[in-house]
Amino acid sequence: MQPASPVAWVALTIDCPNAEVQECLCQFYASALGGEVVSGAVRARGWLFIFEVISDYKPPTWPTGEVPKQMHFELMVDDVHEAVKTMQSMGATLAEYQRPEDGGVRVMLDPAGHPFCVATAANVTPAFLDEARRQQR
Repeated sequence: MQPASPVAWVALTIDCPNAEVQECLCQFYASALGGEVVSGAVRARGWLFIFEVISDYKPPTWPTGEVPKQMHFELMVDDVHEAVKTMQSMGATLAEYQRPEDGGVRVMLDPAGHPFCVATAANVTPAFLDEARRQQR
């Protein structure tokens, strides 16, 4: 076990281009993760997500590295097809490029263009599966 740390994790801050997209991201992630919007951020499953307006924001150009992705979420779902439809109804888009070998995984883009993956349990790295199942409860 690691010794106690004097550092406390507060939030994950995600860049976006303007206040309108900032609000879209709050609504999108609150809905997608079953959370709530609190003071312009999203609290969900013990995490806090802050969306920060950056004047020169450029969305990632996944899968190319021209503007690299800075981070992405891995979301486990029971049915990828249904999850894609649900995420699209909340403002996400299906990424143009999909890896052909990843049939149980779909790459999507949130309202600011950040990539995220939806995958079935069969496609989640085994070492992370227990945590993903715990989070689904």
